[in-house]
Amino acid sequence: MCSSSSSTSLFLLLTLINKVSGSGYLELTLRSPWKQEVAVSVYQASSAFGSIKSALLRPNEASSLKFPVNYNQTAKIVITVGGSPNYGLQSTRLDALLTPIRGVLTPEKVPAPFDGFKIGFECDTNYYGEHCYQFCNNEVALKYGKRCNSAGFTSCPHGFMGQSCIEMIRHQDCPCQNNGQCATSFLSESQEVPLCECSEGFYGPVCQSPRDVRNVTFTTNYTPEFRFVPQIIEKYYNGMKMENRLISVKKRVNIAMERRSV
Repeated sequence: MCSSSSSTSLFLLLTLINKVSGSGYLELTLRSPWKQEVAVSVYQASSAFGSIKSALLRPNEASSLKFPVNYNQTAKIVITVGGSPNYGLQSTRLDALLTPIRGVLTPEKVPAPFDGFKIGFECDTNYYGEHCYQFCNNEVALKYGKRCNSAGFTSCPHGFMGQSCIEMIRHQDCPCQNNGQCATSFLSESQEVPLCECSEGFYGPVCQSPRDVRNVTFTTNYTPEFRFVPQIIEKYYNGMKMENRLISVKKRVNIAMERRSV
């Protein structure tokens, strides 16, 4: 009887809190072959003035900036870069409008003056799920010999199942694809269901679907140090996309070019 009461208390303690807005952040990682001054702004409806941070990129070193985000609202990212003498640029501006969803965005090619570009939407500590709504206290779970799985529910350590977590997991219950791991979720103190924990870049009941973000568009505006014929500017800078040195999971991403009037 005491064991049942303890199990119920644990379940409530781990999963009671559930935030409607989602609790997470955006992490932007940039890299350039040259020294660059960068200012990044993130705007959402709930923060009209935005959140602004700056960084000094050192040659061939990646630098990351974190911004809190509301997962219920789209996020506009504006990246402003100072002078880039090696490219003959007075300034560069990149704009993107993104819908927050947990995961990493790494385009295959990136525009000058960068050679590395990565955007990650992640959850705050103890929040899980695609939009970081699900609360699960992992520290408490570990004290009881359990853990919080990728869906934000309590689960046994990897490879085990059952109320006491001593049974070997039955992989036939969840034939995970694309390197997904078979696990279980305790939806209540008495209900345990199979679950596939997917590897980066995949989702679905058995991790069968690759993530696709081809509707995301980055718009790049260049201001050269000297005035050129517009057609020359467009042809020259359109050819300055480089292989992304920070790529982890390939995504289909459009990088559009726009010429700013100078």
